[in-house]
Amino acid sequence: MKRITVVGGNFSGIVVANKLARRLRWEIAKGNVEIALFDKSEEYEIQAMYPLITFGSMSEEYARGSKEEVLNSRIRYRFGK
Repeated sequence: MKRITVVGGNFSGIVVANKLARRLRWEIAKGNVEIALFDKSEEYEIQAMYPLITFGSMSEEYARGSKEEVLNSRIRYRFGK
């Protein structure tokens, strides 16, 4: 089995892990590939959205949330130090 590890789960890490999970979904289903994401926090925060929030163009709820809710179900994840 091949293992792909993504270290760091903010915006870029989440995007990379999700794209890999979609592209490799058949290999994951067969048990040939495993994708894991490691990060210290269970929450994500997209700092690039701060200016939009500051000027009222976007709600704060879109810039923060639980990683578990946005990660593809095929991805194994571990949070903590």
